[in-house]
Amino acid sequence: MYLVLHDKKQIFQGSNNECFRFLLNHQTNSVHHACKYEGYEIIEDKPESCVQYALTGGPGENCIANGNTWHESKITGE
Repeated sequence: MYLVLHDKKQIFQGSNNECFRFLLNHQTNSVHHACKYEGYEIIEDKPESCVQYALTGGPGENCIANGNTWHESKITGE
């Protein structure tokens, strides 16, 4: 699974091809231009080493058990 981020916020998830197609339909420039100059990213949704993730949590909390992505389930120093 891949994610489309805009300014580090997830806006779409799907296969690599679906993410490219979404980005081409969502804005007017090329994928390269969008990623280099407009704050878009296409990333693979997988756990990173040395990063903590919430695997479980209460109702409505961002965690893997509630169906959230690895990106959404990162534990930040709040």
